[in-house]
Amino acid sequence: YTYVNKKYKNTKLTLGKIARFWQGNLSTLTSENGFTIDPINLGREESRYTNLVKGYESCNIYSKYYDIKDLEETDNDLLSQDLLQMLTVFKELKGHLMLDDKKGIEATIDFIINNGTFNELSEKAKSEKIFEIEKKRKLVLGKEETHSRNSVVKEEKAPYITKRDYAKEAIRNTEKGLQGEYLVINYERERLMKNTITKSYADKITHVSESGDGHGYDIISYDINPDASNEVIEIYIEVKTTTGNRDAPFYLSDNELNVARIKGELYKIYRVYDYNTAPKLKIIDNLFDETLEIKPINYIVKGVNQNDKHTKNQLPKNTI
Repeated sequence: YTYVNKKYKNTKLTLGKIARFWQGNLSTLTSENGFTIDPINLGREESRYTNLVKGYESCNIYSKYYDIKDLEETDNDLLSQDLLQMLTVFKELKGHLMLDDKKGIEATIDFIINNGTFNELSEKAKSEKIFEIEKKRKLVLGKEETHSRNSVVKEEKAPYITKRDYAKEAIRNTEKGLQGEYLVINYERERLMKNTITKSYADKITHVSESGDGHGYDIISYDINPDASNEVIEIYIEVKTTTGNRDAPFYLSDNELNVARIKGELYKIYRVYDYNTAPKLKIIDNLFDETLEIKPINYIVKGVNQNDKHTKNQLPKNTI
């Protein structure tokens, strides 16, 4: 709001144009569960209804309203699920910003106001981010060493042990994961460019996770068919980025595990490790190799507590 208010004459119309740009192009927006792209009302109390508040209303992209009087402790799960939905949208939008800093956001705003298209913005943003990331970090294939048995841990919610800021933690993990994906995309482009057979496919790599995480993989790339040396096939890459070493366990969702079974040898895990220092890459061609251990880390309990005031009398007594 502050940048637009200083640079552009009609602040409200300009903010509305920016909001509509994102609303018309972000694929993760949904109208389910009370989410909406409709205008928001932050209150009409005269003393607090400043230009800044009006600006926030004008540039709202996506929101959900909660009446605080109706919220109870049992709504924590709902709020957590809603937060995950907002983070999914955040990840997609962030992926289309020129850069993640103040200048990058301002450059993105200018691009939108000057009638740039969404596809043009996406390509420009991706190129600039990869360039900036690789100025600090260059992804290299890690050397093969003798390692202990690896663990791939099935992803479930962690138990509540200490008080943590889950929102900040989720955003931090989202950013790290996205940057790891950018490193892998550039690695794949360079790999494909080195071979005359795959060279023409370097610009066809698709970053599918930009439009959500429901695919079960992050990137579609290409490789030479091991059964036909002159044929190029698609491969499906799930990127796992951590700050730990190559033997640190990583998480998989049920969906990722199921897609890995369906895709078979075409499904690859690109394990980006030591991210904060000198990121390295380990490629897992076969997730179900005997040297890998896949195990669940949580239980799920399904049932109805007949003494719970929220469920009492809703089901027959012997229903579980």
